[in-house]
Amino acid sequence: MTDAVAGPVTEPVAGSVTGPVTEPVAEPATGPVTGPRAASAGPQPGDTAPAQSPAQAPVGTGAASAYPGTQDSWFELLLLVLRAPDNLARHAVALALGWALAVLTLVLTWDSNPAGNLLFIIYPLLWIIHRIRRTGVLATVTFSVGLAAVDTARAPTAWVNAVADAGVSCLFSLFIGLWIWRTYEVSAQLTQALVNEQVARQALARTQAELAAAEHAAGAALERERWAREVHDTLAQGFVSVVTLSQAARSELAAGAPAAVGSRLDQLEAVARDNLAEARSLVAGEGPSALRVGDLGQALARLVDTQHRDGRRAALSVDLPDGLPRTVEVVVLRTVQEALSNVTRHSGAQEVVVSVACQSAGGLTELVITVVDDGVGAGDRPEGTGLTGMRSRVESLGGTLTVDPARAPGPQGRPGTVVEARIPL
Repeated sequence: MTDAVAGPVTEPVAGSVTGPVTEPVAEPATGPVTGPRAASAGPQPGDTAPAQSPAQAPVGTGAASAYPGTQDSWFELLLLVLRAPDNLARHAVALALGWALAVLTLVLTWDSNPAGNLLFIIYPLLWIIHRIRRTGVLATVTFSVGLAAVDTARAPTAWVNAVADAGVSCLFSLFIGLWIWRTYEVSAQLTQALVNEQVARQALARTQAELAAAEHAAGAALERERWAREVHDTLAQGFVSVVTLSQAARSELAAGAPAAVGSRLDQLEAVARDNLAEARSLVAGEGPSALRVGDLGQALARLVDTQHRDGRRAALSVDLPDGLPRTVEVVVLRTVQEALSNVTRHSGAQEVVVSVACQSAGGLTELVITVVDDGVGAGDRPEGTGLTGMRSRVESLGGTLTVDPARAPGPQGRPGTVVEARIPL
């Protein structure tokens, strides 16, 4: 007889296989792989197909040239059956066909030596139709025993050669089959690792996009809050002064005092010019215009002067340290500005006292800003936009802000208000 030593046809692999491959079929790898049959079952629901190279493309999509003269549809049908998909009925058909062909080969080997060439098909086929490694090994050994038995029955005197031929064929098939099985497992693991990496990268990209969107939204909210604070502390208060001066001018016009009306119009013009300068400073991002045309003491003096123009007694005491940071100057100016605006709009006070000075205690130096009036007091009213913005400015420098009654209520029920801000230096 003609001795035949067969190596198995390799399993369909999803990755790069470094061993001899005679069946270039790509398989997706989407989970733990227990053997080549786990991938040979074909794509299942939920499978993720990895990118395929031309050498890995399924039959009928570019790999048909590896089988010259074979019709794609018939070959795909045959391969679909032999690959034993994860379907019990199809797997049973594959096993039945595979073993029927194996028995037929043994029968033909009994009658004809050339039939031994079919061993090059049978050994790989046995690996293909079995899903588990140990069943592939068992099938290979079983067929080899049958082959040795047939050859021994044909020539009892040459039983040693028959057993040796079958043993060599079995060992070679086992070596090639197990090696390619291991190669496939490693390839499938690498493919799965690449899929997992791609999924992780996509998740990271989504997370980064969400983080960027959240940071953008937070930045936009902070910018809106800053603009609201600046507009409230500058333009809104200027418009309040315009309204107050207009009402005073109307009253004086009704009283027949044209000279006083002219003075009010001059004040209105000055307030409007100040508001225009503040608006330009906001747009240019240059900070308060009052600090660009003079120092902090002069800016505070101009704020207190507006209280005089409103017919209110006002006093200012300033004792500033040298080299005060610009950020602290802005907070001091805006705090006094908002406190005086509240005096004008809400307190009905007749007198207001502003004090800015340094205090040292226990090794800590603080800049203390105090605005005291004799008005009706804050009462139980909730904090408005102005007071909230003032507190936010002071706390941004690590300071504190308190709003308390200035004294016990008198006969007229006017406890007054003391606004005190402390900023560490």
